[in-house]
Amino acid sequence: MLPEKLQDILTNHDPEDIAISFLRVDYENENPSFRIQVSGLGYNDEKNYFFEWKINTVQYRSSKIYLDTASSIEISNDNPLLWYYSDKQCSMYFKGDCSDSDKLFLDLYRIHNSIFNGQLNFEDSLNQPYNFYNLIQSKNGLLAKGPRKLLEEYATILKRHNIGYTIIGDRIPQYWDGQNHKEEIGTAKILFIDNSYIIADEFNFVG
Repeated sequence: MLPEKLQDILTNHDPEDIAISFLRVDYENENPSFRIQVSGLGYNDEKNYFFEWKINTVQYRSSKIYLDTASSIEISNDNPLLWYYSDKQCSMYFKGDCSDSDKLFLDLYRIHNSIFNGQLNFEDSLNQPYNFYNLIQSKNGLLAKGPRKLLEEYATILKRHNIGYTIIGDRIPQYWDGQNHKEEIGTAKILFIDNSYIIADEFNFVG
């Protein structure tokens, strides 16, 4: 949950007048912390504002941080990036001829980007992304690995190209709790600061 003052700024100020910056990113501990600065122009009789918060994570999973100035911040528990922590992880195998491997690659790329909005590299899930033509010409093999929900989206593309497929190996993802590996139970959330994101169970803001 966002601090009341931060939520007030986001609600009552134009995004163009909000500047959110990372001041410090500390990965030294198992649960990293992130210090941000939020500043902007005041309205009416309000003075220009300037606040800092330290974001402490609980059961940290992963993050991708850009140092560009941002204008939005939100927490979500329903985003495709969380599939890697809430959905069963599988492997997809294909079988069949493809008359246009370039078109197949482009169609898979487009649906991947439509799901993740460019925030997760296509190459991270695809097998042999830089040797895709030869992979497809082999007429069978491992195509991709990832959350079942993602692979089922890939399946819609394979059907369109009349290629058979099998999704196997359902595996519940795990995380390290500091002492043991535990199975995920869907508690991870994602904190977006524009295109930057942090995934953890909780985010504690300290002003």
